[in-house]
Amino acid sequence: MLPVILLVQVLLLIAVVLLLLRKTAPPAAQDPRQLQLPDQVARLDDYARSVSLGARERDALGREFDLVTVQRKLKDAGRFVFIDRVKGNGSFLKFVEPTIAKATASAARLSDDEDASALSETLARVFSR
Repeated sequence: MLPVILLVQVLLLIAVVLLLLRKTAPPAAQDPRQLQLPDQVARLDDYARSVSLGARERDALGREFDLVTVQRKLKDAGRFVFIDRVKGNGSFLKFVEPTIAKATASAARLSDDEDASALSETLARVFSR
């Protein structure tokens, strides 16, 4: 399960991004795996083979990758908006929507985790508008 503090931080970041941007969100992907680049999957598979991970360990590696991706991408999106609003540099705003889309895709792949599922549902509900 995601730690409660992480879930609270993520929800706060979402709220800040929504309040500051007030834009339409990225189009929803039909399949969350579509937003995982084939290169990322191949690199994780290569690593798993190089250290002789079995299928179960490879799945755990992918899961950890998705957990970190959710946290990092939502933090990145918040930072991009902060840089625009506080520093007056809007050059990073073009990355907000794709970054949130990646976080949404990673959260959707964590469907067996109750907190990640709740986050995924929240992201889908907020960004489907």
